[in-house]
Amino acid sequence: MCRRDFDEWHCNAHANNLVLLPQDEGMEQQSFLSYLDLDMAFDDKTFVDPWDAPAFSATHAEDGRVASAGDLGIGREAYDRLLLRECVNFMEVLAGGDTSNGVPMVAKATVDAQGARLHAVRAGLYDTLVLGYLRGYHDDDAYPAAMFHPVMHKAAYAIAKLAVVVMADFVA
Repeated sequence: MCRRDFDEWHCNAHANNLVLLPQDEGMEQQSFLSYLDLDMAFDDKTFVDPWDAPAFSATHAEDGRVASAGDLGIGREAYDRLLLRECVNFMEVLAGGDTSNGVPMVAKATVDAQGARLHAVRAGLYDTLVLGYLRGYHDDDAYPAAMFHPVMHKAAYAIAKLAVVVMADFVA
Protein backbone atom coordinates (compact mmCIF):
# COMPACT_ATOMS: atom_id res chain seq x y z
CA MET A 1 0.00 0.00 0.00
CA CYS A 2 1.35 3.39 -0.90
CA ARG A 3 1.51 6.24 1.61
CA ARG A 4 0.77 9.74 0.41
CA ASP A 5 2.60 11.27 3.37
CA PHE A 6 5.78 9.82 1.80
CA ASP A 7 4.61 10.94 -1.67
CA GLU A 8 4.10 7.30 -2.66
CA TRP A 9 1.37 6.75 -5.22
CA HIS A 10 -0.18 3.65 -6.64
CA CYS A 11 0.23 3.99 -10.36
CA ASN A 12 -0.69 1.57 -13.11
CA ALA A 13 1.96 2.97 -15.41
CA HIS A 14 3.67 -0.37 -15.94
CA ALA A 15 4.49 -2.17 -19.16
CA ASN A 16 3.10 -5.38 -17.62
CA ASN A 17 -0.37 -3.79 -17.55
CA LEU A 18 -0.53 -4.29 -21.31
CA VAL A 19 -1.04 -7.43 -23.36
CA LEU A 20 0.19 -8.30 -26.84
CA LEU A 21 -2.83 -8.65 -29.12
CA PRO A 22 -3.21 -11.69 -31.40
CA GLN A 23 -1.50 -10.82 -34.69
CA ASP A 24 -4.70 -10.71 -36.80
CA GLU A 25 -6.45 -8.43 -34.31
CA GLY A 26 -3.35 -6.26 -34.04
CA MET A 27 -3.31 -5.82 -37.82
CA GLU A 28 -7.00 -4.92 -37.80
CA GLN A 29 -6.53 -2.43 -34.93
CA GLN A 30 -3.21 -1.17 -36.35
CA SER A 31 -1.73 -1.73 -32.91
CA PHE A 32 0.26 -4.28 -30.96
CA LEU A 33 -1.09 -3.77 -27.50
CA SER A 34 -4.24 -3.56 -25.47
CA TYR A 35 -4.85 -2.67 -21.85
CA LEU A 36 -4.84 -5.59 -19.46
CA ASP A 37 -5.23 -3.90 -16.09
CA LEU A 38 -8.37 -1.80 -15.82
CA ASP A 39 -8.61 -1.43 -12.04
CA MET A 40 -8.14 2.30 -12.49
CA ALA A 41 -10.89 2.65 -15.10
CA PHE A 42 -12.89 5.44 -13.51
CA ASP A 43 -13.95 8.99 -14.12
CA ASP A 44 -14.31 11.98 -11.82
CA LYS A 45 -17.81 10.85 -10.79
CA THR A 46 -16.85 7.25 -9.88
CA PHE A 47 -13.40 7.81 -8.32
CA VAL A 48 -13.14 6.67 -4.69
CA ASP A 49 -10.35 8.23 -2.66
CA PRO A 50 -9.34 5.80 0.13
CA TRP A 51 -7.41 8.55 1.95
CA ASP A 52 -8.42 11.86 3.41
CA ALA A 53 -5.59 13.63 1.66
CA PRO A 54 -5.44 17.43 1.33
CA ALA A 55 -4.27 17.17 -2.29
CA PHE A 56 -7.49 15.39 -3.20
CA SER A 57 -9.93 16.93 -0.74
CA ALA A 58 -11.27 19.15 -3.50
CA THR A 59 -14.67 20.72 -3.35
CA HIS A 60 -17.31 19.02 -5.50
CA ALA A 61 -18.50 21.47 -8.12
CA GLU A 62 -22.06 20.10 -8.00
CA ASP A 63 -22.92 20.61 -4.35
CA GLY A 64 -20.02 22.55 -2.79
CA ARG A 65 -19.22 19.87 -0.17
CA VAL A 66 -15.63 18.81 0.51
CA ALA A 67 -14.63 15.29 -0.52
CA SER A 68 -13.10 13.03 2.11
CA ALA A 69 -11.86 9.45 2.43
CA GLY A 70 -14.19 6.92 0.86
CA ASP A 71 -16.43 9.47 -0.86
CA LEU A 72 -17.62 8.68 -4.35
CA GLY A 73 -16.48 11.29 -6.82
CA ILE A 74 -13.68 13.81 -6.91
CA GLY A 75 -13.38 17.42 -8.02
CA ARG A 76 -12.53 17.90 -11.68
CA GLU A 77 -9.26 19.73 -10.94
CA ALA A 78 -8.03 16.94 -8.65
CA TYR A 79 -9.11 14.31 -11.17
CA ASP A 80 -7.22 16.09 -13.95
CA ARG A 81 -4.08 16.16 -11.74
CA LEU A 82 -4.44 12.42 -11.10
CA LEU A 83 -4.76 11.64 -14.83
CA LEU A 84 -1.76 13.83 -15.63
CA ARG A 85 0.31 11.99 -13.04
CA GLU A 86 -0.68 8.60 -14.54
CA CYS A 87 0.07 9.87 -18.04
CA VAL A 88 3.52 11.20 -17.13
CA ASN A 89 4.39 8.05 -15.16
CA PHE A 90 3.48 5.86 -18.13
CA MET A 91 5.66 7.98 -20.42
CA GLU A 92 8.48 7.46 -17.92
CA VAL A 93 8.03 3.70 -18.25
CA LEU A 94 7.90 3.86 -22.05
CA ALA A 95 11.11 5.92 -22.08
CA GLY A 96 12.93 3.33 -19.96
CA GLY A 97 13.10 5.44 -16.80
CA ASP A 98 11.40 2.85 -14.59
CA THR A 99 12.23 -0.75 -13.75
CA SER A 100 8.66 -1.94 -14.23
CA ASN A 101 9.51 -2.69 -17.86
CA GLY A 102 11.09 -5.99 -16.86
CA VAL A 103 14.74 -4.91 -16.52
CA PRO A 104 15.61 -5.13 -12.82
CA MET A 105 17.83 -2.44 -11.27
CA VAL A 106 20.63 -4.99 -10.88
CA ALA A 107 20.77 -5.37 -14.69
CA LYS A 108 20.71 -1.63 -15.48
CA ALA A 109 24.52 -1.35 -15.34
CA THR A 110 24.87 -4.13 -17.94
CA VAL A 111 22.34 -2.46 -20.23
CA ASP A 112 23.99 0.94 -19.76
CA ALA A 113 27.42 -0.53 -20.63
CA GLN A 114 26.30 -1.37 -24.18
CA GLY A 115 27.76 0.55 -27.11
CA ALA A 116 26.69 3.92 -28.51
CA ARG A 117 24.82 2.35 -31.44
CA LEU A 118 22.59 0.34 -29.13
CA HIS A 119 21.90 3.47 -27.07
CA ALA A 120 20.94 5.37 -30.24
CA VAL A 121 18.56 2.60 -31.33
CA ARG A 122 17.13 2.45 -27.82
CA ALA A 123 16.57 6.21 -27.77
CA GLY A 124 14.81 6.00 -31.13
CA LEU A 125 12.56 3.22 -29.87
CA TYR A 126 11.78 5.12 -26.68
CA ASP A 127 10.90 8.23 -28.70
CA THR A 128 8.68 6.17 -30.99
CA LEU A 129 6.86 4.60 -28.03
CA VAL A 130 6.31 7.93 -26.26
CA LEU A 131 5.17 9.77 -29.40
CA GLY A 132 2.82 6.93 -30.36
CA TYR A 133 1.42 6.90 -26.84
CA LEU A 134 0.88 10.67 -26.79
CA ARG A 135 -0.76 10.58 -30.22
CA GLY A 136 -3.17 7.85 -29.10
CA TYR A 137 -3.77 9.18 -25.59
CA HIS A 138 -4.59 12.68 -26.74
CA ASP A 139 -6.04 11.61 -30.12
CA ASP A 140 -3.90 14.36 -31.60
CA ASP A 141 -2.07 14.28 -34.94
CA ALA A 142 0.31 16.96 -33.64
CA TYR A 143 2.46 14.16 -32.22
CA PRO A 144 4.40 12.69 -35.16
CA ALA A 145 4.06 8.99 -35.69
CA ALA A 146 4.84 6.74 -38.62
CA MET A 147 1.97 5.79 -40.87
CA PHE A 148 0.73 2.21 -40.50
CA HIS A 149 2.64 -0.11 -42.83
CA PRO A 150 1.45 -3.77 -42.83
CA VAL A 151 4.85 -5.31 -43.64
CA MET A 152 6.69 -3.24 -41.02
CA HIS A 153 3.91 -3.95 -38.52
CA LYS A 154 4.27 -7.70 -39.09
CA ALA A 155 8.06 -7.53 -38.57
CA ALA A 156 7.74 -5.34 -35.47
CA TYR A 157 5.05 -7.65 -34.09
CA ALA A 158 7.44 -10.61 -34.47
CA ILE A 159 10.07 -8.71 -32.46
CA ALA A 160 7.52 -7.83 -29.76
CA LYS A 161 6.40 -11.46 -29.58
CA LEU A 162 10.02 -12.60 -29.28
CA ALA A 163 10.52 -10.14 -26.42
CA VAL A 164 7.49 -11.63 -24.63
CA VAL A 165 8.88 -15.15 -25.09
CA VAL A 166 12.34 -14.15 -23.88
CA MET A 167 10.95 -12.37 -20.82
CA ALA A 168 8.36 -15.05 -19.96
CA ASP A 169 10.45 -16.48 -17.14
CA PHE A 170 11.07 -13.12 -15.48
CA VAL A 171 8.75 -11.38 -13.05
CA ALA A 172 8.87 -7.60 -13.11
